[in-house]
Amino acid sequence: MAGFVKMNTNGASKPHTRLVCSAGIAKDSHGRWIFGYNRNIRKCSVKQAELWAIYDGLKLFWSKGWKLVVSECDCLIAVQAINGNYKGVVNRALICKIKELCARAWVVRIEHIYKESNGVANTLAAKGVVEGDSKKGKDITQG
Repeated sequence: MAGFVKMNTNGASKPHTRLVCSAGIAKDSHGRWIFGYNRNIRKCSVKQAELWAIYDGLKLFWSKGWKLVVSECDCLIAVQAINGNYKGVVNRALICKIKELCARAWVVRIEHIYKESNGVANTLAAKGVVEGDSKKGKDITQG
C-alpha cells in the first residue's frame, strides 16, 4: 500500500517488580524511523500492554493526520481480539476504544507478525521496563 505509515507495537513485563511497558514505533512506507513511544503501566498483563501500545499508537497517528496505517503486533490474541474474536481477552473496553479509532475516516489494518520481525518495538518495550520510569505516555520523538 503506497503512502502508508507503519506502526510496530509490543508489550513487556518485569514480573518481580510488576512493571509492564507498552511501546511502539512509527516508520514510513520505506521503513525509515519516524518516532517511537512508550507507556509504563502497573498491574496489567502483557496482553493488555500490547493493546495499550496499539491504542496509544493509533491516537498518535490520528493526531498527526496520517490516513493509511498498517499496525503490526506480535501478540496474536490482541490482533484477533481487535479483528473480531474477543474470546479470552480481559480488557474489552480498551478493545472497543481501539475499534472506535479504527472506524474513523482512515484506513487501518491490524496485522500479526512474528516476534523476530518486531525487534525494535520489542527492544523499546523492554527498555521501558528496565528503566522503570513511572511516567505515562512518554513520547520518544527523536529519530
